[in-house]
Order: sequence, then C-alpha cells, then structure tokens
Amino acid sequence: MILHKNRKFIFKKKYIKNNFLVIVSLIAFFVFILLLFFNMKIRPKIENIVIYNVNKSIYDYIFNMFSLDTLVNEDIMNIINMQKNENDEIIAVDYNFSKAYEYLSKGMTNLYKDIDKINIKMDGFDKQKKVLFIPSGMGSNNIFLENMGFKVPCKIKLMSSVNMGFKTKVSNYGINNLLMELYVVITTKNQLVVPYKEKEFGNTYEIIIASKVIIGNIPIYYGDTIEKSSAIISS
Repeated sequence: MILHKNRKFIFKKKYIKNNFLVIVSLIAFFVFILLLFFNMKIRPKIENIVIYNVNKSIYDYIFNMFSLDTLVNEDIMNIINMQKNENDEIIAVDYNFSKAYEYLSKGMTNLYKDIDKINIKMDGFDKQKKVLFIPSGMGSNNIFLENMGFKVPCKIKLMSSVNMGFKTKVSNYGINNLLMELYVVITTKNQLVVPYKEKEFGNTYEIIIASKVIIGNIPIYYGDTIEKSSAIISS
C-alpha cells in the first residue's frame, strides 16, 4: 500500500515537472517569436521615427544658432578671397585660412557648449538621461495602436562627432552683378542604442550665414555659377 502511494506520488511529481518544462518551453518560444517580430517589423520603424525626429531637432538647433550669427559684408570679405583674370572676371574662389579656421573653431565650441539645449520633440523623451521611450505600437501602421504596447527604450548620444566647413556659391545676378553666398556646412554623427542593436546615423546641414551682391562677371566657359568648399574641422 505504501509502495503504491510512493509510486503515485513520484508519477504526480514527474507529471508536474513535465508540465512545468512544457510551460517554460512555450513561454521561451513565444518570447523568441516576439523578439523576432520586434527585430523584423517594429524596431526598423521605431528607428526611422527616432532618426527623423533627432535629425530635425538638430537642424532646428543648428539653424537657430547660426542664423543669429550672420556675418556682415566686411567679415565675409575677410574670409573669402576671389581670383580674377585680366578681364576682371571672377575665375576662382578661395578662403583666408586663418579667418576661416577662427570662425569655424568658434562655431564648433558654441555648438557643443549648448548641446544640452537640443530637445527631441517627441513624447517620452527624458532630456536629462537622453533616453526616448517609444511605445511599440509606433511600429504599426495603425493610428489607434501607436500609443499602445510596451515602451522601447532608445538611448541617444547626440553629435558624437561633427565636421564643419564652408561652402561658397557665386552666381550671376542681373547685369554685371554677382551674388556671393557663404554657407556653413555641418555634418553630424549620432548614436542610437535600441534593444540588441547600436546604430550610427547622421545628416548634413547647410546654413547660409552671409550674402553679398558684388560687381563682376563669371566667364561664359564657367557657366553661371562657381562653387567652392573649404577644408573642414572635426570634433
């Protein structure tokens, strides 16, 4: 009788153990399927949403910074040198290296000095920790589900590297006049860390900081425009 009870107890114990293993295996399987679905369907869409909004926010920050730092005519002529031929036509544009480097170095310093002012314009952004919590529903195409689901943490490292330089464009502007435009060109690299993946992304921004109408012509064989880019400085 006692032996029969022991066998029954052992059988029941094995049955519970086997059921437990089956349940754990099913949970692991469904977690795997969920992660696979997240990697294939949800994460790429979330990455695209975050990258778009980060790039836009950085553009707003850079535009506001450099549009307030517009150069006057005297400054632009100190930075840009124009080469003319015997007919007094502009055939090339170059830069005063020391003045260009001075401006770009100052711009780079200011860019990083106020980097904490960059605010990613999305709900769920922790400005102090630079972490964005995105509902997994954002990865769907259904507007009714976009604020639902578990929160996906997205760690953002803003402007992990920056290249900055000048671009000058001189074009015909009416009769015997030229329009000279000076742009600051900024290329940024950022890092985005989402579950199980780290991704680098960035963008290039051109902000006009000066323009001036000058007397002159461009030779016909050059076309209507002369463009020149300066050497860059990097962070």
